[in-house]
Amino acid sequence: MAIAGLVLSALWTLLIGVVIIAAVVSNDGSVRATSLAVGDCIESIPGDNARVATLPKVSCAKPHEGEVYAQLRVTARSFPGQSSLESDYRERCLSAFAAYAPNAADSEDFESYVLYPTQATWNQGDRDVVCIATTKVKRTGSIKG
Repeated sequence: MAIAGLVLSALWTLLIGVVIIAAVVSNDGSVRATSLAVGDCIESIPGDNARVATLPKVSCAKPHEGEVYAQLRVTARSFPGQSSLESDYRERCLSAFAAYAPNAADSEDFESYVLYPTQATWNQGDRDVVCIATTKVKRTGSIKG
C-alpha cells in the first residue's frame, strides 16, 4: 500500500511539472515574454508598438533576429505608467547592451527592442523590463562578448 502511495505521489508530481511547462512554452516554441531570460534568442521580433505576450524562442545556434541581453527590475511599489517606464529604462537598456555585447552595441547592424510591463502584466506581478538586441538579418550564435 505504501509503495502504491509513493508511485501515485510521483505521478502527480510529474503531471504537475508537465502542466507548468506546457503553460510556459506553447506548441510552436513561443514563450511568454515574462518568462524570457538573459541569453535567450528570439526567432523573430514583432513590429514597433506591438503588444507582446509571447515570442518565438529558439536556440541561438539557429537563425534568429533577437537576443535578450538584460532584464532590469522595476522597483516602484505601484505601476509607474508606460511613459515613465520608457523614459527611466530605455537608457539603462542601452548601457546594459554595451556591457553584454560591446562589439554588437557599437555596430549599426543592431538595435535595441525593449519590453516594458503594462498595467495588466504589472497586476499579475511582472516587474521586469526585458532588453533585446535585434537585427534585420537573421544570424546564428550569441552576440555576448
